[in-house]
Amino acid sequence: MGKLYVQMTPPADLNRNTEWFTYPGVWTTYILILFFSWLIVLSITNCTPGMAWTVVNLCHFLVTYHFFHWKKGTPFGDDQGIYNALTWWEQMDSGNQLTRNRKFLTVVPVVLLLDSLTYYRLPAPDAVLQHTCRAYLSRC
Repeated sequence: MGKLYVQMTPPADLNRNTEWFTYPGVWTTYILILFFSWLIVLSITNCTPGMAWTVVNLCHFLVTYHFFHWKKGTPFGDDQGIYNALTWWEQMDSGNQLTRNRKFLTVVPVVLLLDSLTYYRLPAPDAVLQHTCRAYLSRC
């Protein structure tokens, strides 16, 4: 009997939960969402630009921590549970480390922090130390 099925190699990423991040324009959209979030916070709260960046940074932290590092699995049922034990960060780029997407998502919070610190008009090396001390002492 002949071959009944065609043998094909599957695509590199079958995970619908993370494949959207490989599309062109996602990085630009991500940055634009952060920028427009800053504009919304700035216009609604009537605070300083530095404080608005701090609020956007904190909101970005909460959302990304919850969805990228806390929730496990996928919202799709067709993967038959193979991703149930993995977070979104672990699923991204098929688990490969140091990819362009992971580097981008690592750099964005650092840039948000440095951007919020520039509005305090402190020298860059002292700014991180003073910002950390201010945050630590405000808890006392």
